[in-house]
Amino acid sequence: MRIVRRTEVHGSVLPAALGAIAAIPAEYLNHERHQLLHPQSSYNTSVRLLTAQWTKTFNDLSRLRAQCFASQDDMFLMDVAESYSALLHKLNEHFDACYSVLRSLSHIVEGKPALVHSVHLERTKFVGWKQFRDSTRNYRESHLGLIVNSLKHSQGELCPLYFHSNSEFRPGYFLRGLLPGGVRGPDPRLHRGGNTAISFSRDMLVHLWWFYRTSDLLVASISAFLDATYNYKLVPKPFGLPEAQWSSVVQKCASISPEFFPDEWTLPYPRVIYKASPEELSIEFPSTAGTHKMRGDVLVRTLTTIDSTYPTEKVPYMGQDAVRDHSMIQRRS
Repeated sequence: MRIVRRTEVHGSVLPAALGAIAAIPAEYLNHERHQLLHPQSSYNTSVRLLTAQWTKTFNDLSRLRAQCFASQDDMFLMDVAESYSALLHKLNEHFDACYSVLRSLSHIVEGKPALVHSVHLERTKFVGWKQFRDSTRNYRESHLGLIVNSLKHSQGELCPLYFHSNSEFRPGYFLRGLLPGGVRGPDPRLHRGGNTAISFSRDMLVHLWWFYRTSDLLVASISAFLDATYNYKLVPKPFGLPEAQWSSVVQKCASISPEFFPDEWTLPYPRVIYKASPEELSIEFPSTAGTHKMRGDVLVRTLTTIDSTYPTEKVPYMGQDAVRDHSMIQRRS
């Protein structure tokens, strides 16, 4: 599947939902009765906050790369993990903004209102909700949502990890969970065999794809509801609000080199192409683009804090090995 955004056609390379929400007739909105923000404000605020955090994360990664090749102390890696964790939270919260947009269209129902937007949409059988829910479920529940819910509710941690040599620097993370036998390490619900991690490079491309894909699905849901309820055909407006920071984010995503972790070399990933003038964004997923494999000897390094209750730690890509009583682990891969 390929998603394309052109300034000449759409007004900007921002997601399509911005133009669709702006085109909803005011008489079809019930946001005030639901005590919600206007859907434009809700969605735009989410995009703005996400843009700011994504920009910070890119800046932090750039600083980390410079420090690594300058052989400086890599404790900044922990700050990058916190920055990336904040990005994942903003991406997950963006779904709440999408749900709020849909709920702002729905009618008020009798009885105690549901506090959770998705529950309300489920109860009211909102037209277009099922397709949106089902089409995003795997990403929400098995990847992004799994990570964020673990961080929020299960004392999970995002542990940074990187591969490094004189010519290589590939940072990423793993979700720290509990493995069989009382060992802390990569959460097997996310990491195959409890022995893998996730590169920032591939992960950010996947998140960018789903950000735009979710936008298109939201537009489809809004259109389906308005058509079924009011026989109204939604025509999205060109959304030309300049957003230099967002253009910078997509440009940096397009510049990401496919330098992934070993287990990711065979996985499909989104191919992002960005043109500045006239501005155009193309995202294709899955794509046939290849990856850059590592050559020669590299070190894999992670930073974590050993839990005194679970003194044995499993490190990704180390086979069945586990390390005891070390807060910094380094080994030749």
